[in-house]
Amino acid sequence: MKVKSLFFHACNLHAWIILIIICVCYACSNDTRIISEFPINQKLKGRPIKALDSLYNAYSIIKLDNKYLLTLKGEDKFLCICDNNFHIIKKCLKKGHGNNEWIAPLITGQSTYIKGETYAYVLERDKNKFYAVNINSLSDTRIKIEDFSSKQLYGISYVYRTEDKKYIGSKLVDLAELFTYDSRNNITQPIRISSMESSMFSANKFELSQTLATYSNAQRKLAVAYFSFPIIHILDDNGENSITLQIEKNIPKYTSKNAIFPHSYLVDICSTKDYIYILYDNPKNKHGMNILVISWSGTAVARYDVPQLTCFTVDEDNKKFIGIQEDDTKGVGLEFKYKL
Repeated sequence: MKVKSLFFHACNLHAWIILIIICVCYACSNDTRIISEFPINQKLKGRPIKALDSLYNAYSIIKLDNKYLLTLKGEDKFLCICDNNFHIIKKCLKKGHGNNEWIAPLITGQSTYIKGETYAYVLERDKNKFYAVNINSLSDTRIKIEDFSSKQLYGISYVYRTEDKKYIGSKLVDLAELFTYDSRNNITQPIRISSMESSMFSANKFELSQTLATYSNAQRKLAVAYFSFPIIHILDDNGENSITLQIEKNIPKYTSKNAIFPHSYLVDICSTKDYIYILYDNPKNKHGMNILVISWSGTAVARYDVPQLTCFTVDEDNKKFIGIQEDDTKGVGLEFKYKL
């Protein structure tokens, strides 16, 4: 009788564990679409931005309010802040391991207002801490918003603040994982998108599952783009509903041979309250790239032909893209006027 009692107790415990797993590791509702036709197709000619010639070591650019934030490599400070005419205002985020120094900062592209001043959200990836940095002040004072490491949340590759004490982001684990996090009750909720089978990443899980993202406060949505697949997800920021967009009909299949150095299809991403902008490197196009414009509802809007770029951002008010090239012989900055 005792053995029988233990058996039923084990069965009941197993049932509760299954129920907990189902509640915690749910797959969000997904709608998959293939988009290949865009109503607007335009070839853009870039105008050199001479003021950016000295910043040939820039590898990312973001527009916040009336300023441009460029992340730099090979200097003693990570961030350069420029005005609307690309005149340098200041360089900040000093490299180092000391107090108020940075090891691996990520400028998320999200901002907030504190006492009437614009602050950029910055994730210190090495320490899993989330800060707000004043982009108008000449000082490097930062405000700590969240210490994820104290909540046993490690390996964050990017994160966005959806509400006070609520976040959505991705973790750099064996198979990159999207998550929501509520710091009020210390609950992390993994997000699994049903359209993405784990077998797609099996040849090189870590490399193939990496993504980049952009978040819209107005839409309360996150757009996630894969480097190694022409695939974009648009998710509600609670992780419950998503749209999957395929830029090509055929999705690449990776093996142990071609997964070591996979092609980077989606190179950069940014957004506004109405649109998502993606820098797309089509392997069939040997001479340039495309900037794709997609609505937050997943509708194809426009496709622009541009030369090879490492990163870009959009000035939607003035209908122009700012692109950065990895070439210090001809200047790195280009301005593209577009119609929409």
